Amino acid sequence: MLGTVVVPVAVFNELQADQTPSIVREIVGSKPEWLHVMQASIVVDAELDELDQGEREAIILTEELHADFLLMDEKKGRGIA
Repeated sequence: MLGTVVVPVAVFNELQADQTPSIVREIVGSKPEWLHVMQASIVVDAELDELDQGEREAIILTEELHADFLLMDEKKGRGIA
């Protein structure tokens, strides 16, 4: 079982958007103890520029934190990661 889920600020903001399912907005908005929101460093990388902000920040945070897993729904982002 996962102990901590880290999401970058851009992903947290996406999860609060009106088009996000209400149950997801409620869970994320309540900021459960297992959810940590972190700001990714600014990295200049032409390959990452092809991605949305959330995917860029997720890849950068994964590298910075030496995370065990990266969960991403965008095929292009998974390929770059």
